[in-house]
Amino acid sequence: MTVTVVAIKGSIQFHTDDEETTLVPGKAVVMAPGEFHWLEAPDEAGEVMVVHGVLAQ
Repeated sequence: MTVTVVAIKGSIQFHTDDEETTLVPGKAVVMAPGEFHWLEAPDEAGEVMVVHGVLAQ
């Protein structure tokens, strides 16, 4: 499944093997199926919403 991660509160560091992106409210990243990733919240205020979806064929 394709996954979209959207920051809804605070700041989140989104990591993949190749890059790091700072997510703030309204900013999002889209991941391909099976893409390795991890998240870090610099403080406890960070919150994200994760949306799973199947690409139409």
